[in-house]
Amino acid sequence: ADKAPEDRPYTGKDPGNQKTIARTFTGQPPLIPHTVEDFPAITLEENVCLICHGPENYKDQKAPKAADSHFKDRDGKTLPEVSPARHQCTTCHVPQADTRLLVQNTFKGVVDAKKK
Repeated sequence: ADKAPEDRPYTGKDPGNQKTIARTFTGQPPLIPHTVEDFPAITLEENVCLICHGPENYKDQKAPKAADSHFKDRDGKTLPEVSPARHQCTTCHVPQADTRLLVQNTFKGVVDAKKK
């Protein structure tokens, strides 16, 4: 029988205590190095990611700032807030878990290629 693997905890604990995770290919969105397990859901009214990563607080929080591209509309016009098209952070940015591969593959990222 094909069973789902057991749940594994995210590799990082509370935000602010982890190093960034190296990207493995050009254009890869940054990975989330901390847990998001107990965070409230991102809604139209609230996005808790921006509490630390928004332009007002990222320096005080010592967090990476949301990219400038997140503050542009589809025509390239700069917006005062995160574009609605970029409001759901975990569509592209994902937390990591220390677990075995679910599907075997031979992917070699740019970072891996530079190490050899």
